[in-house]
Amino acid sequence: MTRRAASTRMAGLWAAMMFALSLMIMQPAAGQEAAAEGEAEQPAARVVVLDTAGSWRVHPVLAPPILDGEDGLQPVPYGPSWISERTAEPGEGWQKVDFDDGGWLRAPARVVNDTPFLARLSLRGTFMVNDPGQVEDLLLQLAYCGGVRVTLNGHEIGRQHLPAGAITPQTLAEEYPLEAFVTAKGELNTYRGRGAEDQRVRTLEVRISNDLLLKGRNVLGIDIVRSPYHRVHHEKKAQGRGRGEVLVLHWGTCDIRRVQLSAGSAEGVTGGGVRPTGFQVWNSDAMVMDFDADFGNPAEPLRPIRLAGARRGRYSGKVVVGSDTPIKGLRAEVSSFVAADAAGSSAAIAAAAARIRYSLPWGSQTVVRPYRGHYPPYPVQVEALDALVDEPPAEVPVREKSAWGDYQAEADDPKPVSGAVAGVWLTVTVPPDAKAGLYRGKVSIRAEGVEEVVVPVELEVLDWSLPDPQDYHTWVEMIQSPDTLAVTYGLEMWSEEHWRMIEQSFRLLASSGSRVLHVPLIAQTNLGNAESMIRWKPRSDGTYEVDFSIVERYLDVATKHMGQPKLVCFWVWDIYMIEKKENARSDHLWLKEAIEARKGFVGKGPLVTMVDAESGELKIEHLAPLAAPVSKGQWKPVMDRLHEIMDARGLRQAMTLGMLNDVRPSKEDVSMFHELSPGTPWISHAHHSVGLDRLLYGVAAARYEANVWSLKFASDPEKPMHGWNNDVLRVEYDRSRGLNSTPPVAWHYMTESNIVGGQRGVGRLGADFWPAIEDRRGALRGYVWSRYLQSSWRNLDIHSHMLAAGPEGPVGTARLEAFNEGVQHSEARIRIEKALIDAEERALLGEEFAVKLEAFLAERVRQMYRGQADFQMNNPHNAVNWRSGAATAGPAWFATSGWQQSSAELYRLAGEVERRLVKKQ
Repeated sequence: MTRRAASTRMAGLWAAMMFALSLMIMQPAAGQEAAAEGEAEQPAARVVVLDTAGSWRVHPVLAPPILDGEDGLQPVPYGPSWISERTAEPGEGWQKVDFDDGGWLRAPARVVNDTPFLARLSLRGTFMVNDPGQVEDLLLQLAYCGGVRVTLNGHEIGRQHLPAGAITPQTLAEEYPLEAFVTAKGELNTYRGRGAEDQRVRTLEVRISNDLLLKGRNVLGIDIVRSPYHRVHHEKKAQGRGRGEVLVLHWGTCDIRRVQLSAGSAEGVTGGGVRPTGFQVWNSDAMVMDFDADFGNPAEPLRPIRLAGARRGRYSGKVVVGSDTPIKGLRAEVSSFVAADAAGSSAAIAAAAARIRYSLPWGSQTVVRPYRGHYPPYPVQVEALDALVDEPPAEVPVREKSAWGDYQAEADDPKPVSGAVAGVWLTVTVPPDAKAGLYRGKVSIRAEGVEEVVVPVELEVLDWSLPDPQDYHTWVEMIQSPDTLAVTYGLEMWSEEHWRMIEQSFRLLASSGSRVLHVPLIAQTNLGNAESMIRWKPRSDGTYEVDFSIVERYLDVATKHMGQPKLVCFWVWDIYMIEKKENARSDHLWLKEAIEARKGFVGKGPLVTMVDAESGELKIEHLAPLAAPVSKGQWKPVMDRLHEIMDARGLRQAMTLGMLNDVRPSKEDVSMFHELSPGTPWISHAHHSVGLDRLLYGVAAARYEANVWSLKFASDPEKPMHGWNNDVLRVEYDRSRGLNSTPPVAWHYMTESNIVGGQRGVGRLGADFWPAIEDRRGALRGYVWSRYLQSSWRNLDIHSHMLAAGPEGPVGTARLEAFNEGVQHSEARIRIEKALIDAEERALLGEEFAVKLEAFLAERVRQMYRGQADFQMNNPHNAVNWRSGAATAGPAWFATSGWQQSSAELYRLAGEVERRLVKKQ
């Protein structure tokens, strides 16, 4: 298929993928129907200035819940320090117009979903007033849980359910009656839908005097403070797994349900409650996902894109563009970067070091806790702007959005205005010779029919240099899928166009330091490969001529574009080759349909690509079973030739065999390959450890494993486990089917959480393993491995994909950028920790500085755990889980935590470590 034909087919597939990968979560309970039109004369429609689903600046404060007990009001104790400490307050003077809220989260008001750990929620809503005297009947309507204080431009205009005076960390809102927590039967009320709001949601209505309005920017400040929980929770504890009785708190007493600021007419006022008309550009945090329903607040200033990093690293920032009409001819250009401080006036970084990409809808992110009845922050279903393409579409279309299932808007809620939305991403690779200091540049954004928008850029280069990605100590394994590319784009396997896309995938993986290459020598494995990468052609004497050209090219393409692989796994065994007719044990890996499919493979050998000797036609056929006497003779020339191929490329030490999973080949099978390739170890992807410190069946070693369990994480931030320093190659495999929907912060800390724990990094991540198989309705829901049930590993199958299907081939994602920056941070951390655990280097650093380093690294662990935490107490055996995947409160807090300053300090300290060691040696 030609590239043009593939692109044509892709255009249709793109739309189908977007539909198939849309965010799907449990919907909130239905609300009451709005009054029918025409029942009575309707008053004139009010103009919405600010609204719940509009653009706000949000700052959450997290702390353990407060519970009324025998000793009075006391915080609920819960384990480690990172969950027991109160996070930072919003800052002095945050209600005033001139307060810099650029470090706060920009999001709809309901972004911090219902959590008992939310102690205080501060929101800033900005709007413009052209003439205070013309504004008519400004009215605030608010629904909330807890207590509230409202200000306009720093002046208090309303307070309810709160004591008088300043709000401090000790301030609590008025308590709720017992009925707010229990049902009529006296049981804890776990329901979160609108029917449960009678006793929980409080309301406030304020008519605002024009005397408080300012010409220009105005700021509405909303400060919500929690109420304590009723003592009935002491009586209604739940049994926790391994924890005895634990408290279960089902709803948050600090929450916002609805907010709307409206005016009697549009005269004199411009708000950010609904999508405005015309073209917009607004700032967005690199660790916050954007969505196709987003819009900016016209009253907010456009701030610089700020980047901070080390030499040889790559760092991303972004703005988002939107319009109520299609955006045509979108184009952005980046300037060079000129030193602005001590780096010297002659220092500069060329524009060629930067790359502009555009984020488009692809996939999803969890925006409310699944199955919890939460109110979504958006009134419509949203798709994440996750796919990063080099060339924007000729037209960014207006995407009409559907309401959330049975979600019902309030009668006076503004109707959502659909829009065209895209992100403009700037990624800078800091040159190895760049001088440390602050650099300034700009991104110029143009579109048809609009004025050019110039976005300032500030790039801080720290005085430390990262190693080359292929020299990273942090272990990363991303698995490339040739079959997914072929199926998605309708390509002939191993055609030149197919190879072009494989190259593109490997190029995209290079910056992560991915280092494991999978080469299936057998067909229809759990990788979803229809063919084997070697082709067998029968000879008249019963032997085979084996073609290795695909294997050799695959090795060469990967090495050229991804870098020298550290491990090359040749798949010679998979689960369909198991010799048992029935499963001999009860194991949750086994799936009924897969067991049935495997019955047809008992007594047969591995599947391979066979070439018909006369016609040249390719067929998938069985070789002899590995246990058969002829099998060794069939496989010996294969292994001998592989040794030659790997030797010629300097990769013999990287050669491994696969694939061990929860089910393993027999001792006889392992022994045969050990005899044919002495010393070649195996790889395992499984739930539990295969045992890297012992021989498999006492015959062959396992060199590397990616595990779901058998993992260790540093529960105490003060006591890192230095998993990066392990002798064995054990990494985490996150098998979650919802992994792609986790927020950027989870990807950002994926490697650091492991190297601080007991693992070397992460593995068994899919690269381009996105869904490519259509279901009966034509939606793309199936993965290429789902074609071969006999090779199903059930909940060990690969569901993650770090890349996205672009119109012209695979492209990167926002998640991949967050992941890559996290790997770079892991490298900086490793450099510091190496010096701390080495007695001689620690002495050179000096104990005072070493203690300072340890305190900083411990705080990063607290930030890492909080940023991913569930912050729920609705589950008796897992009240708080920093690896929950569906967390919303933790990521919302993380965006306000100063993560970029922490990253810059990490690099600065790594540089200081190296300078001290060099100076004193």
